[in-house]
Amino acid sequence: MVDRNAHENRSRRKARARASVPAPASALALTLGLLLLAAFTLLQQAPAPATAQTQPALTLTGARSASGPGGLVTFTLGLKNNGAADSAVSLAAPDSAWPAHLPAPFSLAAGASRSLVVGYEVPFALRDGDVQELSLTVLADGAEAVQAQLAAWAGGRVRLGKQTGCRFDLDLDGAVTLDDVDRVEGALGRLSAQPGFDANLDLDHSGAIDRRDVETVVDHLRPACAPLLATVDTAALQQAVTLPGLRRHLERLQAIADANGGNRAARTPGYAASVDYVAGVLAGAGYSVTRQAFDIPTFVEKAPPSLARLAPDPLSFAADQIATLTSSGSGVVTATLAGVDLVIPPGMDANSSTSGCQDEDFAGFPRGAVALIQRGSCNFSDKVNRAVAAGAAAVILFNEGQTGRTEVVRSSAGAARQIPLLGASYAVGESLAASLAGGAAVTVRVAAWGVIEPRISWNLLAETAAGREDRVVLLGGHLDSVPAGAGINDNGSGSAAILETAVQVAALGIRPAHKLRFAFWGGEELGLLGSRHYVQSLDEAARADILANLNFDMIGSPNPFRGIYDGDGSFGDKATAGPTGSGEIEQVFAGFFDGRQLPHDPTAFDGRSDYGPFIAAGIPAGGLFTGAEDDKDEAMAARYGGKAGEAFDPCYHRACDSIANVDWAMLDEMADAVAHTALTLAMDRSLPVVSGRFGRLGLADPRPVFRGLALPWLGRP
Repeated sequence: MVDRNAHENRSRRKARARASVPAPASALALTLGLLLLAAFTLLQQAPAPATAQTQPALTLTGARSASGPGGLVTFTLGLKNNGAADSAVSLAAPDSAWPAHLPAPFSLAAGASRSLVVGYEVPFALRDGDVQELSLTVLADGAEAVQAQLAAWAGGRVRLGKQTGCRFDLDLDGAVTLDDVDRVEGALGRLSAQPGFDANLDLDHSGAIDRRDVETVVDHLRPACAPLLATVDTAALQQAVTLPGLRRHLERLQAIADANGGNRAARTPGYAASVDYVAGVLAGAGYSVTRQAFDIPTFVEKAPPSLARLAPDPLSFAADQIATLTSSGSGVVTATLAGVDLVIPPGMDANSSTSGCQDEDFAGFPRGAVALIQRGSCNFSDKVNRAVAAGAAAVILFNEGQTGRTEVVRSSAGAARQIPLLGASYAVGESLAASLAGGAAVTVRVAAWGVIEPRISWNLLAETAAGREDRVVLLGGHLDSVPAGAGINDNGSGSAAILETAVQVAALGIRPAHKLRFAFWGGEELGLLGSRHYVQSLDEAARADILANLNFDMIGSPNPFRGIYDGDGSFGDKATAGPTGSGEIEQVFAGFFDGRQLPHDPTAFDGRSDYGPFIAAGIPAGGLFTGAEDDKDEAMAARYGGKAGEAFDPCYHRACDSIANVDWAMLDEMADAVAHTALTLAMDRSLPVVSGRFGRLGLADPRPVFRGLALPWLGRP
């Protein structure tokens, strides 16, 4: 998991668009609307009660209702002109409790009748089973002619399990599935192939009535009875993903690290060997494997650095007392030295020094001088940024001086700079500070020889041959470690679970309804570089084809909890939901643990792992996490066992993150949850509820706005 501060997710969008007055429909749109309306009412239940008060000229009769969960409730009514003259008719709902979608004004001939379809938006906060009275007014020639009170029932939002009586179940299999959508798409395709199709029904502005338009219609018209997720038997896959199989993968990753300097970090032979191992296992299981190359900007030191005091008392500092920071520019600088709020001797505790952490530390700093800065309190990048802004020609950043903080500072200072940046030991800083304390001007020469060059790394991808290409369930986790260690929990654990799931899907001959794609990301520890490159390489259609991104990063922590990414935004006051569908993914994981009577808790979408680029692109996401550097509190220890006051993973980003740093029982449980959730989503053929199905709608920013029912009487502008 990438080591950076958590941040708040984007705020959840709750505003719902209201329809404006639509334009008149063509004859073709009328035909299409009748087709959809007939499909929608195929198995419709008995009409909902309605009352109407009429004036002599117009009669309003026959209200029929259908509930749309989290979307629209629609009513079909009959209107007749009983008068002797034509009438200009319009509808209004000024006192309605819910936003209304109403037909455009029209003319109704004397003695003529017409069907009307009106829609009302169901508020998301409404409880299942609520009944709401809605008002409707019909105006004839500008004057009120008819008032009606319509009773609407709301139910079936975001619910797991099978239900019956679906009114859009065209093949009568008991659920609204992709097969029903295929049948509607076929009919629409035949109609849209004719010249002059009604662009009013081209909801995504693609130039044709296509599958996305069909799914928009179905998603808003289908009744509450359709299940969110079908029941999928995942027992065989869970049983096949075994702890010995997981252990074999982790032992191999440990051996690779041992043979390559103790780590599997990106841009190293250890990572390349890890990629080769995973690719070999996948190919052996029968998968076609893709290596997606991408560049990682890499600091390359062309020559050792040097540091010397030229005056007073010339002194050259030893090579083992300095290092080039890995964001340094190249060159030689000879200039006066200026100390920045130094604390010599250091305070008793680490981070007593705030050197370079405030803008006022650089008040009066002589432009063109070399800044001498002490470690402590804020990030190295913040210190260097302020020095650069103050006009420093070079920077020497030395250690703070307490026990354990005296060695040479070897690190990065963030983005690449144009000036030389050196790290130094506390002894070097103390010596230079003493020179400054003497009162005479101190002149130093600083030399560094580093450049940023691209280095190739790889993502590794494989997918099942079976399954719809426009509905992909993507399992991902990062394969690289930090340079400090082998990274067996972070993130060998997630990689092993994904790899073993792929192997056993192939071994069992599972043919999912939707493709399963397995991804092993590179460069996560350097800032989610691999997953970000992958998402950016997809066009809009390819992004829309991803039904769900499941991320697994650190799922075998030695002092663990069962964390599920917070898809529905319920984790704390400042939590926000993931893209539409993320809450449902969270429910599937939660349902798995509930079935085993195991406690679980939400964990924030804080952007610290490879799901970040996916949710930024509007792709639904979810996943598991068993804890990193934060301490387990007493309540969590009582809930899960383990040690309170100790980190969930005390070896996070350290050399001790080895094969000994895994809770094997927890990893076994997490791997079963991985297999269950991936297969459940990959085998489900029903359509999720609320505002769009997983991954297919709502990806554009701004997203296509649904402006009323896609019927001739209720078009959009």
